[in-house]
Amino acid sequence: MQLRGRLLVSFVAFALFTLLIFGTTAYQIAIDSALKREADAQQQFVTHLAHMMAAQKATARWRQWLRANNLPENDYLLLGTDGKGGFEPATSLSTETPDVREKYSRVLPLIRAGEDSGAVELKNGSLIWAAARVGTEGYYLAALHPPPKELISPFKTLGTRLVAAGVVVVWVAVWGALIVAGLFVKRQDKYNADLIHQALHDELTGLPKRNLLYDRLQQAIHQAQRGRHHAALLIMDLDRFKEINDTLGHQSGDELLKQVGSRLQHALRKSDTVARLGGDEFAILVPTCHVEQAVQLANKVALIMDPPYPINGMEVSIQPSIGIAVYPQHGEDVDSLMRHADVAMYQAKQQGGGWMVYTTESDPHSLQRLALIQDLRLAIENENLTLYYQPELDLVTGNVAGVEALARWNHPQRGLVPPDEFIAIAERSGQIKTLTALVLRQAFQQYHAWRRLGAPLRISVNLSARNLHDTELPAYIGQLLAAWNVPAADIRLEITESAMLADPAKAKRILMEFDAMGLGLAIDDFGTGYSSLAYLKQLPVSTIKIDKSFVMNMTHDADDASIVHATIDLAHNLGLKVVAEGVETAETWSALKKLGCDHLQGYFISRPVPADELARWLARHDSETGAAAS
Repeated sequence: MQLRGRLLVSFVAFALFTLLIFGTTAYQIAIDSALKREADAQQQFVTHLAHMMAAQKATARWRQWLRANNLPENDYLLLGTDGKGGFEPATSLSTETPDVREKYSRVLPLIRAGEDSGAVELKNGSLIWAAARVGTEGYYLAALHPPPKELISPFKTLGTRLVAAGVVVVWVAVWGALIVAGLFVKRQDKYNADLIHQALHDELTGLPKRNLLYDRLQQAIHQAQRGRHHAALLIMDLDRFKEINDTLGHQSGDELLKQVGSRLQHALRKSDTVARLGGDEFAILVPTCHVEQAVQLANKVALIMDPPYPINGMEVSIQPSIGIAVYPQHGEDVDSLMRHADVAMYQAKQQGGGWMVYTTESDPHSLQRLALIQDLRLAIENENLTLYYQPELDLVTGNVAGVEALARWNHPQRGLVPPDEFIAIAERSGQIKTLTALVLRQAFQQYHAWRRLGAPLRISVNLSARNLHDTELPAYIGQLLAAWNVPAADIRLEITESAMLADPAKAKRILMEFDAMGLGLAIDDFGTGYSSLAYLKQLPVSTIKIDKSFVMNMTHDADDASIVHATIDLAHNLGLKVVAEGVETAETWSALKKLGCDHLQGYFISRPVPADELARWLARHDSETGAAAS
């Protein structure tokens, strides 16, 4: 704006300067033209007087004739030849003033040059003169006088001409200034538009950036509110892009991103928005779209992304992970939709790619999840979590070999919360340490109570992957062993394969500490991880628990039966005991017995039950076992 103002001031100054020069020149031309016209008129008048003098033969007494005709004597002079081709006053000028003599001395050379009229500049101003021959005599009548004042007045002489000239000059200058300013403003506007485009669009792909996507998403939400329809946001991340970028170089990675952006643009409608959020993350905004349509779009995007990309003579394949959030189900403002689509995208990536629609259950930062975190903290502090116990039978003797302690949380509003859900919450919120401490404390207390009744049972307690990073855990368990007078051999800690593989070296160190304390160790959910036999041999474990996913279908699935059989043989060859989880039928019991499995656990035997109910179950089981033995 300041630049435009300076430009306008410059052109106005130029116009005024042009007007000054033009006006001065026009003024001088007008004065000269007016003097010429006045001289011509004076010449006609002098010619007329010369004819009159000749007719009246008044050359000898021309002064009297001038006075008789009421003409000023100082303005007229009678000239005669000087015998040399020139003229001289025919009368004496001795009586005239120096100014008068100076006037005529300036005019005489002009008459000799053959001119009839004109104007000369004197030190006192301009002078108009005219000369005419008097009859046939060798005399000339010369007249000279100052021009009328109105001839040299700019207001009276120029008048309309100067005003008109000024209007024309100002009009031309102003229009010229406006045209040039318009061209400059147009160029400046284009420059500003280019700057805005660069600020709102990605330099590499030409796609809108995050801030422009925010603006369009806000507009889409407003339109959806007015039209009472849905709007979908998809956030897409490229799987393995970092690997490709590191292997082929950043230039190849940039070329891949450009091709991805181009494919997305050509595959979608003009009303849709494809944006690059940064790195290998893209977003797709569909202003009118419900959940089912968004899922179809995600499948379409996966298909168009599937063909290989030609990069520097190579063909590179890459697949997306897509998160879907739809207004208003998954959020009613820009920030919530962006965050929820991002959460769904990360969940899709964790599951190996594809697409995922946002759910509050999968969002670690949803309001419900945050409220649940707070409720879990209070439940742990107030010890409102209880332990259920599931018996483990010895397949040879039929006796109860021990029980597994399983935490249960009966939420005041939500009822029984699944263990997988609140344990995951505890791990993510950093409460797993206090939760594990509560479970261990209650398990030791229960063992002590059973021991007082004369029926102590070995108790198995599950540990999280994060517990294997807690260097204070062995000392805490040692304190509980001493406080409740519990034999270490009657406590078995169960760790999953995946938990051990997160940090094998640290897991091995802490397991060695547990083993040195005399605690039993078991690998839980065996078969679902990727632990090697060499690593398994190095660990101080005594028991393997086959995951129930293999056991439950082993009587109908030959592959599952083969896995169970191979696991039992492997464990026995390594000197380990085997517990089969998920035993739900008599057929499974029989099949496991034939394979030589050591212990069984599952719903066919008993569901997890509270301690008092377990006592009743044990009484029934002992009576049934005794009756069968007799």
